[in-house]
Amino acid sequence: MFEKIARDCVLIAAMGFGLVYTIKNQDTLKAQFGLSGAEQTQELADSATNGAANAATNIAQNIAPAQSQISSGTVSITKSADGQFWAQSQVNGAYVKFLVDTGASTVALTLEDARKAGLSLNSLNFSHQVNTAGGTIPAAYVELKSVSVGTITLRNVKAVIIKDGLHTSLLGMSYLGQLQKVEATPQSLILRL
Repeated sequence: MFEKIARDCVLIAAMGFGLVYTIKNQDTLKAQFGLSGAEQTQELADSATNGAANAATNIAQNIAPAQSQISSGTVSITKSADGQFWAQSQVNGAYVKFLVDTGASTVALTLEDARKAGLSLNSLNFSHQVNTAGGTIPAAYVELKSVSVGTITLRNVKAVIIKDGLHTSLLGMSYLGQLQKVEATPQSLILRL
């Protein structure tokens, strides 16, 4: 709730700043665009709107959480200070912080996150072996009812629960591979359903 109010306040302030800036610098902007009459008025209005929107976006990115919704079915995850992409997600309705890992063949949950997601740990069969960078470790195969990252929710996602040795849950290819697009830029990861 606070984040939404903060973003709305920043957007209103940025739009006001853009309008004031345009009015105060009207002559300079007119000369810069080299237009006359109605064209100047429209170009200046467009400039103010775009400038305010860009300012609001830049400010909001600095106060907003790392992950933000672009549009329905598209999510952008901003690179964190540690150089990784972290996704604030929901698994079976419970909040789980995933490290996005395109090298992981499946979603992998820690015992703690599996417990938060409502999985009965007593009924899990840890007789399966999975290969990791640290070696082969025991795991239990499960199917998650739902995994949501922003506006993208997938149902019946294959996953493994790692008994020991996994310090953070991984958002692997059993989720990412079902998306239409996973695009990395220097500062963000774009997911599109």
